[in-house]
Amino acid sequence: MNNPVLILYLEDDPRDAELVRDQLQQARIPCELRVASNRAEYEAALAQTRFDLILSDYKLPNYDGMAALALARTKQPEVPFILISGTLGEERAVDCVVSGATDYVLKQRLQRLVPAVLRALTEAEEHRKRREAEETLRQQTGELHARNNELTRFNRVAVGRELRMIELKREVNELCRRLDEPPRHVMDLPPGVESDRSSVISHRSSVISEQ
Repeated sequence: MNNPVLILYLEDDPRDAELVRDQLQQARIPCELRVASNRAEYEAALAQTRFDLILSDYKLPNYDGMAALALARTKQPEVPFILISGTLGEERAVDCVVSGATDYVLKQRLQRLVPAVLRALTEAEEHRKRREAEETLRQQTGELHARNNELTRFNRVAVGRELRMIELKREVNELCRRLDEPPRHVMDLPPGVESDRSSVISHRSSVISEQ
């Protein structure tokens, strides 16, 4: 929110504009009131400046408060909008609120303007803080998901490496077992080796007999 509060007021009657200005000054609301007297000035102001609050007369030459409200919701949707009218009936006032107006004030009851302005500014500030908190939470949640995904990928790689190490250990153990096994049995000897072994055994036996 700007300090002072920046208020745009669409009003073609200078006397009504001064009455609103007086109400705000008497309440000592630190604000800057910029008056647009027609559609062109209103559209230019919305395009050039970010406002904290928009006030609008309901009935103007070649324009009206509902069209002003629709444009405000398009150009500056988060800015509160209050209709000020001397001819606005209860049913039409409800339609304005349903269409997006924050509040409405009758010119015959202009003493309601300051409370309506303060309430609108307070609610807008609360909404702004809530949006900022939600945005911060979304960012933190996104960072948390990214870190969690990174940790998951790391764990998968680590588990894969661990499984590979286990497999390598098994292969090494199997190789060591094969290298450490006793000599093969006779039946495992290649052809021709068995006859040589029998000759050796016979020779040893004859030597023992002679002794």
